[in-house]
Amino acid sequence: MIQKRIVFFAVIFALLGAFYYFYEITWTGKKKEALDKSKKLFKFKAEDVEGLRIKKSKITLILKKEQEDWFIIEPVRAKGNKADIESIINALVSEHWIRELMLEEGRLADFGLAQPAILIAMKGKNLGRERTIQLGSKSPTGSFLYVRIDQEPRILMVHSWLKNIVNKYSDELSKK
Repeated sequence: MIQKRIVFFAVIFALLGAFYYFYEITWTGKKKEALDKSKKLFKFKAEDVEGLRIKKSKITLILKKEQEDWFIIEPVRAKGNKADIESIINALVSEHWIRELMLEEGRLADFGLAQPAILIAMKGKNLGRERTIQLGSKSPTGSFLYVRIDQEPRILMVHSWLKNIVNKYSDELSKK
């Protein structure tokens, strides 16, 4: 009689273990991966970007990729630091948004997007058209940043460290 109970509970335990594995690990993992892909700011790869324009208040940086090297075209022509420039592009392309807000008419200033602190435009193969991202103000907690992609009618919240990564000047991006 005790052996039958042990076998019965072993079968129940095995079924619960199988359910946990397939539901929690396999199915939920695939669902989370699909959700992560849908929450990316941009759907293209960093390698596809061949040109970058970063506009901050009165300064505009224009960066262009020629063969495998990056060059600063404006304000002064110079060879760019490939690692720093590609870290900016990778941060933009790999960042996921945390929350989505629908934009109400005339409310851009509430998010710091009427006159964005930083405007970034990217050009390249497989992008179709020039893609832009506007970086606005930080959220009230300071942990997140309001951004707008390609004049879309929605505002996205991303981690505030993104602004620190892209807020570099020409002397920081030039090859030393």
